[in-house]
Amino acid sequence: MDRARLVAILAANVVLTVLAQSLLRAGMRRVGEGSTSLGAAAARAVVDARVLGGILTFGGSLLLWLWLLSKMRISVVYPLQQSLVFIALQFVAWRWLGEGWSPTRLAGVLVVCVGVFLLARG
Repeated sequence: MDRARLVAILAANVVLTVLAQSLLRAGMRRVGEGSTSLGAAAARAVVDARVLGGILTFGGSLLLWLWLLSKMRISVVYPLQQSLVFIALQFVAWRWLGEGWSPTRLAGVLVVCVGVFLLARG
């Protein structure tokens, strides 16, 4: 398998996963306002456009993930994908979802970046 194609599919999977998580967070933030029970929140979630968009986006991400699993070792692709999603979500959560940053969080992201670098080399 062409390495460039694997990297492109992995990147697309990461982007879709980050988009899905972001949509779910944005939708559930709205859904959770005023909900006092899990049942009430679930009922509101199934009709929220952002939540539904997040679920559909996860579907696309899942298809790419299954393809990646058929081509790469799970011991490599899983930590690589999860790390890249974690790093990207930290930025998205800060920039677009209004979540805070701290020096400790930044240090953690840098440690993960070093791990991603080591995984990619191995």
